[in-house]
Amino acid sequence: MQAIFLLSFLFVSSNLQGSQCSICQMEVRETAKSSFESVRNNSPVRFCSFSCASRFHKKYPNAHLSAHDFEKPETKLDAESAFYLTKSKKLSSQLEFPMEPSVAAFNTKEAAEKKQRELKEGTVIKGFEALEKLHE
Repeated sequence: MQAIFLLSFLFVSSNLQGSQCSICQMEVRETAKSSFESVRNNSPVRFCSFSCASRFHKKYPNAHLSAHDFEKPETKLDAESAFYLTKSKKLSSQLEFPMEPSVAAFNTKEAAEKKQRELKEGTVIKGFEALEKLHE
């Protein structure tokens, strides 16, 4: 009976905490504003940041990537269709994983530009591949 309780506790605890980044093994919470996701061999893979997602994308360029919306982290956006705010030092203080370069995904250009105006800095760009080129 104690073994069942312990296993149940561990399962619930691990689900509350999130999962690990498939590249750097850092913990990725379900509501992380800077996280990305994909699927590899029919299993979900998560990334804590743009840097880790980009490493994966370079190795598997045809894999579909999703970005978590900065304003609604529970919402996944197609990474290639999303708008990104980047090149902002102030943005990193608003991210759970402020790994450089700081990147936040938005559903619309207007939302990204609104955050850019609020921070008074940064660059807005559309698409994951364009974002990768900007940070080469």
